[in-house]
Amino acid sequence: MCTIEDIKQVMQLENIKTIVSDLETKGIVVFPGFFDKDTVAALSSEGKKLIDNEVPFVEYFRNGDSCRVATAPCNLDVHHAWKEFSVATEALRTSGVDSIADAFLGSGAGRSHFIYDYSIPSPGKELFPLHFDNFDGQRCLKAFIYLTDCDRTNGAFRYIPGSQHLAYAHVAAIWKTIKGKKNTGYHFLHEFLKQGNEQLSKLATDDAGAKETLERLHSIVKSPETSYEYCVNGSAGTLVIFDTMGVHGGGEVTSSDRFIFRCHYVDSGFVFKHLYDQLPLLKAIVSKVLRRLRF
Repeated sequence: MCTIEDIKQVMQLENIKTIVSDLETKGIVVFPGFFDKDTVAALSSEGKKLIDNEVPFVEYFRNGDSCRVATAPCNLDVHHAWKEFSVATEALRTSGVDSIADAFLGSGAGRSHFIYDYSIPSPGKELFPLHFDNFDGQRCLKAFIYLTDCDRTNGAFRYIPGSQHLAYAHVAAIWKTIKGKKNTGYHFLHEFLKQGNEQLSKLATDDAGAKETLERLHSIVKSPETSYEYCVNGSAGTLVIFDTMGVHGGGEVTSSDRFIFRCHYVDSGFVFKHLYDQLPLLKAIVSKVLRRLRF
C-alpha cells in the first residue's frame, strides 16, 4: 500500500521525469495498490454520496443500479461545490498525479472532468468498446483510481501500449478534414484502422515498433477476445495513468461490482479552446471571442 514515503518518492523530480518518459513511450503507467485502504474508503464514500443524492453540479448517467456521475471544474465553481470532491482532489494533489499531468502536458494544463463510475455485473456487455479519445486534436491524460479490485471478470481497464503513436499520426494526417465535426467515428478501433489505413501503413513502414503495434491492433479486431490480454488487473487503490490517444476500453463486468474514480487532464490548447474559466482574464476574453467565431 502507498505510504507517505512512497508519495514523496513519486513526487521527486527525477521520478516524475521517468514516469513521463514511460508515458511518452508506452502511453500508460500503473501503480498497483498505490492508495491505502483509508483513502479508498473515503473516495468510495464521497462517490456513493454523489450517486445517491441528485445534485445540480453533477451530470448523471444512470442505467438501473449502475451510475456514472461527472462534473467539470466550472460547475464546482458556480455552485461553490468543490468540497463535494475534496477527497478526490486532495488525493490527486498529494499523491503527485497533478504534478505528473503538468509535467506530461506542459505549462497551462487544466482539468476537464471529475468522474465517479459505479457498475454492477452486466454479462455480455463491455463497459467501453476499444477506442481512442480525440480531445479536439489536443493532448489528454487520464488518471484512474480503482475503488474495488478489478480484473478480467469485473471491468478491468484494457490498454494497448504504444498505440497512442499510431493515433497521433492518424489524427495529424486527417485533422483538417474532421475539424469542427462533433462525431467523426474515427476514434473507435475498427473505424480507426479502416479510415487510417494509408497513414498507418506509412508509419509502420518507417517504424518497426509501430508495425508491431499495428499488427497487434488488426489481430485484436479479428479476435476481440485477445484484447483481454491487455487488462490492467489491480487491487482497490491501484492508480492507472494513461495517454487517452492510446487504444483503450473497459471490459465486461460479470463477477462483482466495479467502482472507479477518474480525472481528465488536458493541455493548454484544449484549455484555451474550451475551458476559459481556467484562464487568466485577458486570455479568457480572447477564448470566448474566438469560440463565438467558431475558430
